[in-house]
Parts: sequence; C-alpha cells; structure tokens
Amino acid sequence: MRSLLFCAALLLGGAHATAAEPPCSAESKVPLTVQSWTATPGRMGTEVQVTVKNSSGHALKMNDASLWFTDALGNRVGYGGISIDPDVHLDVGGEAALSVETIGWERLTKADPADFTATICTKSLLTEEGAKLEF
Repeated sequence: MRSLLFCAALLLGGAHATAAEPPCSAESKVPLTVQSWTATPGRMGTEVQVTVKNSSGHALKMNDASLWFTDALGNRVGYGGISIDPDVHLDVGGEAALSVETIGWERLTKADPADFTATICTKSLLTEEGAKLEF
C-alpha cells in the first residue's frame, strides 16, 4: 500500500512540474513575439492563427521555433508546442500571419482568450546574411 501511495505521489508531482511552463523561460531572449492569436474549431481539430513579429534586429530566412500556450494557472495547453513554419521570411520588425490546424488544443476555443498566454520559444534563427543565431 505504501508503494502505491508513493507511486501516485510521484505521478501527481511530476505532472504538475512538467505542466508549469514552456521549455523556454523568462530568461530566454525573445527574437520572435506573438502580436495576436485566435483559435477556432477546425474540420479535424483546432485552427490556430497567430501573427508573429520579428524582434531580432535581423532579416530572417529560417527559424527553429515553436508556439506554446499556458493558462492563467500556469499550466501548458495542448500536447506541446506548435512548430512555426521554418521557412517563413521576416524582415527586420516584420510580421507574418501563420495558420495551423492541430489536435489537442480545444481549450483555446472554449475558454476566455484573456486567460491564456502565447509564447514563442526560439531555438535558432538563420539571418538573410547567413549568420546562425542560437538561443
């Protein structure tokens, strides 16, 4: 019985710890930012539309970045991050509207959007000049 309680405590504790925030955190640099987002029911899942702004100071031709949502309680929404189109070109200060349909994000269509925060976690960028920036 004691082993069963210990396992349950580990499972519950681990679930809470991993759901706290996306893999990037407040100390991360923020070269790509979310300007706006919407989520609507799609044909096979949830249609997520996001406007991304390039705040890196460089014109970009490639990225390794993902979009994450957390709720007002700090819990992750969905099954992980949504990949940002890796080949989107962004001028300095430029914006791009991106759209993806994905499964597991229904909460975004049912609750108040003000109760969610969208964050872009950026691993690396490739500038138009050919420099690789890592974060």
